Amino acid sequence: MKNLKIRTTRTTEKILRDKVYEDGEMFSSALVFEAAKNEYESAQIILTAGEQTESYTLETGYLRSAEGHLLAPDCFTIYNQKYIEVKELSPQSDHEKFSRGWYPDALLPYEKAVEYGENRVNAGENQAIFISLKVPQDQFAGEYAGEFTLCVGGEKHAVPVRVTVWDFVLPREVHCMSDFVVGSNGLKLGENDYFPEMYRKYAEKLIEFRLAPHRIMQLLNLPYNEGADFVKELRYFDQSGKPYLSTIMLPVYPHPVTGINEPVYRKFALAIAEAADEDGVNYFDRAAVYCGFIDEPQLNGTWDETNRVCKRFEDLKIEVAEEFLRAKERTPFREKIAESMKNVNNYVTIHFDERIKEVKSWCPRVGKFGSAEAREKYEKAAKHGKNWWYQCGVKAGEPNFGIDSPLLDIRLMLWMTYDYHLGGTLYWETVQYFKWVFCLDSHCNHEVAIDCYKEAVRCAKDNGDGFLLYPGKPYGIYGPVESLRLHAIRDGFEEYEYFYLYEHLCEVCGKDFETEKRELVQNLYKDVKVTATSQAYFAARKVLAEKIVALQNVLHSGELK
Repeated sequence: MKNLKIRTTRTTEKILRDKVYEDGEMFSSALVFEAAKNEYESAQIILTAGEQTESYTLETGYLRSAEGHLLAPDCFTIYNQKYIEVKELSPQSDHEKFSRGWYPDALLPYEKAVEYGENRVNAGENQAIFISLKVPQDQFAGEYAGEFTLCVGGEKHAVPVRVTVWDFVLPREVHCMSDFVVGSNGLKLGENDYFPEMYRKYAEKLIEFRLAPHRIMQLLNLPYNEGADFVKELRYFDQSGKPYLSTIMLPVYPHPVTGINEPVYRKFALAIAEAADEDGVNYFDRAAVYCGFIDEPQLNGTWDETNRVCKRFEDLKIEVAEEFLRAKERTPFREKIAESMKNVNNYVTIHFDERIKEVKSWCPRVGKFGSAEAREKYEKAAKHGKNWWYQCGVKAGEPNFGIDSPLLDIRLMLWMTYDYHLGGTLYWETVQYFKWVFCLDSHCNHEVAIDCYKEAVRCAKDNGDGFLLYPGKPYGIYGPVESLRLHAIRDGFEEYEYFYLYEHLCEVCGKDFETEKRELVQNLYKDVKVTATSQAYFAARKVLAEKIVALQNVLHSGELK
C-alpha cells in the first residue's frame, strides 16, 4: 500500500487522529513491553495512511526467549482506538501542549471493530491499534522476541515485538485503596439497563483494573434486605478468585434530621461483621466510608453539618461494634473484627480548614498537595491512618483524568500517592453518560441524553471529566467499553505495588527506603507537577524493577545471614 507508515509507541503517548507527527524518539519500529509477572502493560501501533483503506487485521504470535521459553499469543489483547472530538480545550488544561482535535480514548475490542467495520484507516489520518499484554504469574523471566502480522489493504507487514519479563510477581492484593463511583443515572441513560447484573458488570470491570467501586452493588429500595444482598455480592467479588477488592465502601445514607441514616448503617455493618466471622475474613480491614452528602463543604459553607456528621459517625461505629460483640460469645477473631469496625475511616472530600474539627481522615483534591508544607499539614491533621486525595476537573500542573491531559501524569499520580504517604484516591464518577447542564446559583441542574462516543464534555467545560468507561450497548456488548485513561490508571496502581514491594524489601535488607525512593523520583515530578518525559519515566521504572529483583536475589541467596 502506498504512503503507509507503520510506527509503534508506548501508551503514555496520545496520538491524535488528525495531527501530523514527525518521526522521532517517541516512535520506534518494534512493539516494546516491560512488565513483572502478573502485570498488564501495553503498546501501540500507529497506522498513517496516504490513501483510504477499508480494513486492517492484526495477528499475534508466539514470542520466544533465548532459553527457549514461550510467551503465548493469548497473553495479548487487541483493541481498536476510537477517537472523540475535543471541540474546545478544557479551560484550565495545558493549552501550550494540547490543541483541539480528535483524541484517542475508547478502546473497542478488536473483534467488535471488525464486526462493525471500524478496523479501517482513513486517508491522511492516524489510526492507533492498542495491544495489552497480561504476563502470566508463572511466566519465566527473561527477554522474549518475535513478530506479529499486520495486514493493511491486502499487504502483510511483520511488526517486531520485544517483551522483557522481570523476575518478580506483582501482588494480587491491592494496597492502594480507592473509591470510584458508578452512578445509577449514568447507567440508566447510557445502557438503558439498570438491573443488578449490569451494575455488576461495571463493578467487575473496575475491580479488574485494581479499582474499588463506590459500592459493590446498587440497591434501589430501603431497607436493602438488611444487608443480605450486600454480603452476597461481597462474597462473590472477594472469594471467587477474581482480582482483589482493595476497598469495601460501606453504605452510608443521609437522614434529614440526624445527618446519617443510622438504622441502615447498623443493619449493613452488622450483616458484614457476621459474614466476616463466618468466612474467617476481616472485611473491615479494608472498609471505609465516604459520606457523599457532605461533599466539599467549603463550596457551600456547611461546616456545622460536616462536624456533626463526622462526630456522630465516630460514635456510631463504636456503638455498632459493641452491639456486634454482645450478639454472640466473644472470641479473639470477633474482637479483632470489632476493633476494625471502630477504626473505619470516614473520608471527607474537603480542603483543610480550622473550622472543621471532627474530620479524622482528609481527602483534598490533588492540587492541595502542591508543596511540602501543605503535605506536612495534612499528614499532621490525619487522626485515623492515612489521608486520601481526590481528582476532579482538568487543571494543568496537576495530574488529572482529562482527555486533553497527559497520560503520563496519570501513571505518576500513583507514584506520588505512595511518595506522599497517601492511602488511596477517590474519583467522583466513571459513567456520566449524559451532559450535565447546571447552574449553581439557581439549582436548575438537569441531565441531557447524549451520544457518549461523541461528547467529550459532560460536566462544566472539562473534557473527559466524569467518565472513564463507555457504554457497550451501541456495539452489542453487555457491559462497559474500556478507555485509554482507564488503562493508564491501572498502570499507575500496578506501579504503586512496585513501591510497596521495594519498601518491604528495603526493610528486610537494611536499606533506607526513603533515600532510595527520593533518588528514583527526584527528576520525575516537582510537588504535583510532572516534569519527566516518557523516556525518563520508563528509565526510572526499569531501575525500580531492577532494584526489586536485586534485593529479592540478595534475600533468596541468604547473604543477609
